[in-house]
Amino acid sequence: MDRERLEKTLAGCVRCGRCLSVCPVYRETGREGGSARGKLALLKADLERPADLAGRMKDLLSACLGCGACAEICVNEVKADELIQAGRGLALGGGGLEALRRLLARDLLSRGLLTRTALKGRSLWLKSVPPESGLHLRFPLPGLDQTRWLPPLADPPFLERPRSEPETPGNGPTVALFVGCVSNFLRPADAAAAVRVLEAAGARVQVPAGQVCCGKPALASGDEETAADLARRNQAVFEAAKCDFLVAPCATCSAHLKSYGPFAEPKWKSRVRDLSEFLARDLGWSPRPATPERPPERPLRVFFHDPCHLRRRQGVWREPRALIEALPGVTLVGQDLPPACCGHGGLFSLWHYDLSQAIFAHRVETVVPLQPDLIVTSCSGCLLQFEDGRRRLGWDVRVASLAELLAGTIADLGDQDANSETGRV
Repeated sequence: MDRERLEKTLAGCVRCGRCLSVCPVYRETGREGGSARGKLALLKADLERPADLAGRMKDLLSACLGCGACAEICVNEVKADELIQAGRGLALGGGGLEALRRLLARDLLSRGLLTRTALKGRSLWLKSVPPESGLHLRFPLPGLDQTRWLPPLADPPFLERPRSEPETPGNGPTVALFVGCVSNFLRPADAAAAVRVLEAAGARVQVPAGQVCCGKPALASGDEETAADLARRNQAVFEAAKCDFLVAPCATCSAHLKSYGPFAEPKWKSRVRDLSEFLARDLGWSPRPATPERPPERPLRVFFHDPCHLRRRQGVWREPRALIEALPGVTLVGQDLPPACCGHGGLFSLWHYDLSQAIFAHRVETVVPLQPDLIVTSCSGCLLQFEDGRRRLGWDVRVASLAELLAGTIADLGDQDANSETGRV
């Protein structure tokens, strides 16, 4: 978005303050700069007279989850989250991200050797570094923080693993699976479960090895150049696959692919799907009731957390619930709770980790009384947030992806708490 268009769009904000009532960041900080209204005022000031956007990147522009709640409630239909994103692009043009951080981010998103080597050795070179050391602040990338929990790095990543062909090939549409960074590097079981579910639904599944990050983290940081490059690379890979549909089990990936770059063009937009959307809407599929050897003593209580990029961005929320309710021995709880952001927000949780965890604590306040056995969601960022946050709060509940639940691979997860030490970085 250029400055002229940004200036015209900003004029739609009349500073009524409705966005303050729904903004998770403002609720925690109480600061005007934490709200969409405050950030739009900063952008307007920069357009009217030179302001230090680059210097305020971390304090103001980065302190936005991108959840879309402000846009949803705005009576003037101002897409504040999109305007804030445009402001990040302007900030980057003025040096909003340090050169080293940008280099590491680009290397990570492209599955580069530099970041993978750093991630593998993170526990060795950070173990003896005091918490107050600047090293912990200068490298705010996933896995390079001694205080947060992450699954162990997958070795090898999912995209480098050999894949066996299904015993019974499907006769449905050809689907190219978009794996995503978290499933590829940290949670390969999610990608494997997605393949299993799609094949069970009759789809013919391809997993193109040349795919890279969807580009959302780069765009969220204001690096439009890298995001566009990743989109072009993915477009070439998936066009070569000659698929009927491009399906992503991560809501952030599916939302971004639908809205940005070549995938937003009509020929692709009608073919990009979120996993639950594809299964329920396009295939009309639901899990086949299995006859257990013995009935469960009580139903498994499952709470489904709506990712903001699924419910608000794509209007998909009934589909995952319908799929879960079709499972035998499962009771879906908390359906009357309003949607709420978990506080991850991708890069937000890296720039503002403590604030991210405070927002998460508010989220689970309403979920804990439901006494769920399992938290299920369909966003990689939300999964990592719940896995990390539940351990910090001492909350005894298991976490899984929607794909894992539908594929029946929950039992394969084992005791998550028993592996918590191997996951802490």
